[in-house]
Amino acid sequence: MYEIYAYPYGNPDAKLLLYRPNDPQALVLSPKLTREVSKGGSLVFTMTRDHAQYDMLQKLSTVVQVRRDGKEIWRGRVLKHEADFYNRRVVYCEGALSYFNDSSITPFNYKGTLRQFLQHLIDAHNDQVKSKMKCFQLGTVTAALGNLVVQFGDADQYGVGEDYGKVWDILDKLVLKVFGGYFYCSFDSSTGLNVLNYCDQAVEAKRQTAQKIEYGRNLLNLSETTDATDLYTRIYPIGNKHTVDTSKWYYKLMWWRDTSKDKHEERWGIMETDAATVAQYLPASGYSYNLQEGWIQNDAAVQKFGIITRIVELDTDSANDTFAAGVQALQQNYAMKTSYVIRAVDFVDAGYDTDRLDFAMYSHIVSTPHSVDAVMLCTKLVEPLEKPAQKEFTFGMTRRTLTDRQVANMGTTNLLQESAYTSEKYHQDMLKRLFAYKSSTDSKLSDISKGLSNAVVKMGDLQNQIDDNITSWFYAGTPTAANEPAKNWTTDTAKKQHIGDLYYDKLTGLGYRWVLDGSTYSWTVIRDTGVAKALADAAAAQAAADGKVRCFGSTPAPPYDVGDIWMQGDDGDILRCQTARQSGSYQAADWVKASKYTDDTAANQAKQDAAEAAKTATNFLEFTPQNGLIVRHDSLPGKRVQILNDGIRVMDGSSMVNIQSNAISITDGAGSCSIRSGGIYFHGIRNNLIYRWQYSTNSSGNPVGGFSSQITNIDLSSYSAVLLVYDSYKGGTWLAGGGTAGKMTAVIPVNGTTYTIMYPWNTPHWRSVTALSNGIMFGDGIERKSGYKGMTILGGWFFDLETPFNDGSSVNNAVCRPLELYGFM
Repeated sequence: MYEIYAYPYGNPDAKLLLYRPNDPQALVLSPKLTREVSKGGSLVFTMTRDHAQYDMLQKLSTVVQVRRDGKEIWRGRVLKHEADFYNRRVVYCEGALSYFNDSSITPFNYKGTLRQFLQHLIDAHNDQVKSKMKCFQLGTVTAALGNLVVQFGDADQYGVGEDYGKVWDILDKLVLKVFGGYFYCSFDSSTGLNVLNYCDQAVEAKRQTAQKIEYGRNLLNLSETTDATDLYTRIYPIGNKHTVDTSKWYYKLMWWRDTSKDKHEERWGIMETDAATVAQYLPASGYSYNLQEGWIQNDAAVQKFGIITRIVELDTDSANDTFAAGVQALQQNYAMKTSYVIRAVDFVDAGYDTDRLDFAMYSHIVSTPHSVDAVMLCTKLVEPLEKPAQKEFTFGMTRRTLTDRQVANMGTTNLLQESAYTSEKYHQDMLKRLFAYKSSTDSKLSDISKGLSNAVVKMGDLQNQIDDNITSWFYAGTPTAANEPAKNWTTDTAKKQHIGDLYYDKLTGLGYRWVLDGSTYSWTVIRDTGVAKALADAAAAQAAADGKVRCFGSTPAPPYDVGDIWMQGDDGDILRCQTARQSGSYQAADWVKASKYTDDTAANQAKQDAAEAAKTATNFLEFTPQNGLIVRHDSLPGKRVQILNDGIRVMDGSSMVNIQSNAISITDGAGSCSIRSGGIYFHGIRNNLIYRWQYSTNSSGNPVGGFSSQITNIDLSSYSAVLLVYDSYKGGTWLAGGGTAGKMTAVIPVNGTTYTIMYPWNTPHWRSVTALSNGIMFGDGIERKSGYKGMTILGGWFFDLETPFNDGSSVNNAVCRPLELYGFM
């Protein structure tokens, strides 16, 4: 079972239930989760206006979590939502990996292992975003990648490198594009941090599922994609710029005939690579090169695909380094990439005790008709949460790099698709919620009748049947000619009468059809998904309790049983048998309408009943075991009280107070906090850095200099309090050296009142601070000055610190200096 929860500002004490199957207070339409390696993934769903949490999902600040069977499988944040004319709100959420779009790296140099580089990027990201909901820790890193020694920029010289941008851009450009592999995210509940994992494509035994995907068992559909977009067989490696007297580039010498000796800049090539470098990096066989023309080639790939050239830009500063990096780039890109999109039955969903087919896990795929027998990584998984049986798996890497954020294209397109798709479904779901008591076996059989009708039309075998009916059989186990029901068809006539009959295996969920192939009768697996779905629905219905359902295409003749179906054609009805008859002749009273899709009588009556029901007290008081007691009134839109086993929630629009036995959480449109025994925990606005004061620094990186009395103009109108970070710098006193003892903090209410911040040292330091809605005002730094008289006792000199000879203070603007200002509440 899938569930969706939301946490305003990542506050774990403010959990909101968005979706749970069959829960009328947690109904969303068309929830679909997409997970993909090296992408954040997405979650899309549609909320109706009467959803309890309709106003609670703040964009960018609400964490959304998807659970399967009680275990978290994905988390992200609300990115956008749009409402249509009927106030149906389509909500688009992006995954945690997208948080790396919120931080940036200025130009830098680096040399070290790739693992350390990833840790540096995570540290920089965490330092910038502050909010715990967006912070990461480094998880699994494949040793073959993590131990690589890499260099970005000119690490041996002063100055900055040429690489910069959003942290995600750095991960994509310098890690994925250069070294390959893939990223995927998880979550560490013990630390409350997102986890970044980086792996290559080598099969990991510990991440391989025991469940196979096999043709004839649980493989329903398979399509293969071969991508040659990035394939090349010969490259011209190009490094960084450097100064030369004479060009070495082949075409420049051919066309320009440049014989000048003037100094100019051009890029490194491989023309001056020495023999030792070639011997060290070029494989012993299968590769060739031409230093004069500047290319390296994969000969085996050329024989198969021909010469396909690319210019490859590399971060190298010598011919030897350019050659070595060029060989590596060619080895990574000479083959086409193959992926498989698969629909399969997950045996765990069918009740079997085995490993689940899952995202970022390896599975063994076996399909002899498709010539596939391989262990591959599930790189993408699309899960319609309402219909787990329709999960779609992608195995194999489809491309080397993937753009993370898709708001401009995928998000908008999905919105249009979801709006169109849910238009009719919306009304059906609303009627279902208001009139759950009207649901009955008749409505279920109506759906089954429609599905079987479509299935029979597709088969085209009905008119050829001797007995003019098709029977659907429901048993546990794979059907053969030697078990039920075929073992009872002992004559050729009997076997022929059952051609086209359907069989549903209750253990595997697979459907079969009884066919005549030459002179042999047998059961064959059904590949038509419409027929398969109709059988699955029928298997779950009461009508199938006796193991079979007949489907008649003309006036039925006995025998027929309760639950059998009669389809009267395009202009008629679908009828269901209500009275069994084993002999004699057809009786019209034995049959009743199962459905007539052009008849709106039932729907109109349902709407009328709904209007009457809305006038009752149940519109104001609702109770379910899952959601407890909910109190609300139409005259107070958006306001409600929810009483649960674990606490009481009071909600007004996007604000909520959640009272529990061990904590109280308060959430509004600007932040969230939890009050527990032992402390107050803030989520959201507190983490915003408002301002940082600039100072010169010494050789240790500590600020130096003074800060005189002044006003710093900052808009603080949205804050009730701010957190001030400050320090003191003090010269030597008596026999002690000067310096600073580190940073201190103080919470300053934004109310115009003047407060004093202090710093302990050999003598006290202090400064006045006043926070206003339009800025923060500081007085001068003050240092206490005291004089002491001493005396000699037994050869030692002593004085009493509690009784100074004189006492006073003086201005010292190097004490209590403001460093940073954060929003607090």
